[in-house]
Amino acid sequence: FSKPTGSQAACGLKYCYAHTPLAWKGESMEEKFDKKTQAKAEKKFEGFKSYKYDDSDFEKVFNNEEKIKEKVKKGNFGEYAEYIPLFFEMLKDVFSKKYKEVPVGSIAAIICTLLYILSPIDLILDIIPVIGWLDDIFILGLCISFVKKDVDKYKQWKENAEKLESEYEEK
Repeated sequence: FSKPTGSQAACGLKYCYAHTPLAWKGESMEEKFDKKTQAKAEKKFEGFKSYKYDDSDFEKVFNNEEKIKEKVKKGNFGEYAEYIPLFFEMLKDVFSKKYKEVPVGSIAAIICTLLYILSPIDLILDIIPVIGWLDDIFILGLCISFVKKDVDKYKQWKENAEKLESEYEEK
């Protein structure tokens, strides 16, 4: 397995692969997730950022929250798994108009990434054990890299809002 570069390094594909049973069997990453597939995933993610979402996309994401969370849990998404509940919180606050500071491209990227994870038919079929999740993990890593600053701002806003709310309740 060669050292990841560019977006591979950004999303930690080496980390994800190292924690799969294939790594223990000695199969190389190039055999299972080649540069062509990575390029397709990067191109697909580029489209995510300009997707024109609507309320039905939010509904589909919210209606499938448990399925998405379960797939991520089952798929050994490693440290990326902790972003999924945060993405749902953020989308709910955006949808309810409690939080308005997220760029449209970040919202679109998160929605598309969650729907991509949900879909069993993507660049690598999810019915293929372990390998089927590599493209999902890769796409999620690209999304995290793209929206990290916005997610950090959201977390700060959420902490401040909760702090203000508890201070108000104490009075």
